[in-house]
Amino acid sequence: MYSVQLVYNQTYQVIPLLMVATLWYVAVTTVLSAGQFYVERHYARGSARSLPPTVWRSLHFLSVY
Repeated sequence: MYSVQLVYNQTYQVIPLLMVATLWYVAVTTVLSAGQFYVERHYARGSARSLPPTVWRSLHFLSVY
């Protein structure tokens, strides 16, 4: 956000730069949360007999029913 503020203080184009910052934020948090899901799934092996379903398997389950 700080770098976005520096740029739009010079160009006065606030909305396009905030949209770009929002898209970057969404992309980075999506990738990191997907990685966190697989790390948590890996370490959950010792606590349960079966692994929790992956995102794709959960979506497939929802589309069947």
